[in-house]
Amino acid sequence: MITGGAGAAPSTEHPRLFVGTAGLPALWEKVKDPAIAPWLAALLKGCDKMLKEPPVAPPDTPSTPQNRVGGELGRARRAQHRIVSLALGHLLTGSTAYLDRAWAEIECWNDRWASWTDPAHGDGKFFDLMQGEMAATMGIAYDWLAASLDPARRAKLKEIVARRCLEPYLANTDGPKPAWWFKVYHNWNAVCNGGALIAALALENEHSRAREAIGRARAAMRPFFEAFGTEGGWDEGTGYWQYGTRYGIMALAALESCGEDTAGLFDLPGVRLTGLFPVTFCPGGVPVSWGDSGSEVHDPCLYLLGARTRNPDLIRYMDRIRDRWKTHGGGWPVEAFAILWRPVGEPWLPAAGSSMGLAPVRVYGGIGWSVFVDSWENPSFIAGFKCGDLGANHTQLDNNSLQLWAKGEWLAADLGAGVYNADYFSKKRWAMYVVTTAGHNALLIGGRGQLPKTRGALTSLAGGPTWSGVVGDATANYGGGVRRARRHFVVVRKSYVVMLDEVETGAAEKLEWRLHTPGPAEVTPDGAVYKGKAAALHICLPPALLEVRSERDPGEMPSGKHDFVIAASSAQSASSHLIPSVLVPAAPDAPAPKVSWTFRSDRLVVRIVRPEGADLLVWTKSASGWSLSEVQ
Repeated sequence: MITGGAGAAPSTEHPRLFVGTAGLPALWEKVKDPAIAPWLAALLKGCDKMLKEPPVAPPDTPSTPQNRVGGELGRARRAQHRIVSLALGHLLTGSTAYLDRAWAEIECWNDRWASWTDPAHGDGKFFDLMQGEMAATMGIAYDWLAASLDPARRAKLKEIVARRCLEPYLANTDGPKPAWWFKVYHNWNAVCNGGALIAALALENEHSRAREAIGRARAAMRPFFEAFGTEGGWDEGTGYWQYGTRYGIMALAALESCGEDTAGLFDLPGVRLTGLFPVTFCPGGVPVSWGDSGSEVHDPCLYLLGARTRNPDLIRYMDRIRDRWKTHGGGWPVEAFAILWRPVGEPWLPAAGSSMGLAPVRVYGGIGWSVFVDSWENPSFIAGFKCGDLGANHTQLDNNSLQLWAKGEWLAADLGAGVYNADYFSKKRWAMYVVTTAGHNALLIGGRGQLPKTRGALTSLAGGPTWSGVVGDATANYGGGVRRARRHFVVVRKSYVVMLDEVETGAAEKLEWRLHTPGPAEVTPDGAVYKGKAAALHICLPPALLEVRSERDPGEMPSGKHDFVIAASSAQSASSHLIPSVLVPAAPDAPAPKVSWTFRSDRLVVRIVRPEGADLLVWTKSASGWSLSEVQ
């Protein structure tokens, strides 16, 4: 039951963060809205469950940089989820049980955890991601609970925020050589600076250096926000978009709620557009991402970004997540921030169940990512293709690689990350199978893959009524000796893929065309077929050009993961190769498509016959290379 904080008048000092002193009455009214009610019910259900659970204790066996068995960061997030959820539950209901349970978690963190630094990152003096997360958590806890705590508890919590959050941040960023993450572009910047900024705002008038920390963190975060470019794309992938943007946007929202200047960061073009990036690459909740962390995005900062830009698609996306969201024991408190940030009562808000307004093809040229869908809400076909910067944080050697999902399952898969340990984040990373080009749906040239710190380029094709596509140029990624490495990626009728690889080298080389499937495939006279539970993938390759094999790949995989690959090697070494391929998802019992290839020195015709009809694609060659000239 919402009591309006047990009828208490809002404090003139706290809370300010995200609600503001004048905002609590409005928040108590807001939670009555039908759009908020499901989130509120989930929050309070979770809080009630937490009352019966003990505080999160440190692990019996601490982690090391090479073995993160203790899982300190995951445990920190469980505590974070509880503290923030219980604190908001207390603000909304006035429940002293929620207040006391939140306090028990806070005391446990202070008394039983000797270090708030993840041992994988350093000793307790190093302000890392875990300290950034806990700084945000403790800053929110102090701000939201201060008015309800007795003087002794309030003084203790204030001291915890100062000693374990604000002062370590200042120590790590003082002087001419601050911590390495201070002004990088990626997630470390936003999490460490953003978390510290929230803690500093909580103590703004109660610590002598709080104002200094606010200004320092706000200025240091500019490279993070500028990295969204003009399109809003994020080359670390969907998982790290969620992680970094969560703390970056939360820091800006905290500044605004406290009447502080956001230095124009909210209004940068890429920041205004970036909410569409995770919506684009999580169609129907299916993550189509590259690098170390491809996961579905479910962060309520999308509600806040949607409200600021009046973009109903961001609201539609999060509302669909709400419909299937279930409370859980750890992780970010989605329910709490959804309550705070889901807009209500605005005329631009979408009707329940309405469709997305996005085009079925989305290309982010700045980062070299693209996705093709037949539906954003309930897709039965999703294809992704990448050719971007192999110097991006958390990237892998995966340019000109594809992903393909149909009828509820992956057919051409990305293997994801290896084991997060010191080796994985050292120079040894580039030789690890899941990172190498061999571990992706891409080409090996002369047995060699791509090189780190190199850049490719992605260009959109004009498209037509029945097709759309892109061309990836990975020439620079393969190093010396490779004069051209382009892959044309064309989606026909929103239902299947046609590719053309054109490769030129200084010396005669063999090619290997690789495709990773979730299980073993069968080699056929026309290529191969992989059959899943609800879908099959027919891989059609020119038998005169390629020798096809299907195998369980011997490449080293993380424990519990398996890799199956269809590998097609060129029959002969040559300095010029032209390899077309067709990938057709279908029902497991559907007949295989019939594909024919007609080659001439300056013309290639690919004809695909399926039960649904026939299509013809014509490529022609000019001095600048091959181009798709006709689709009918």
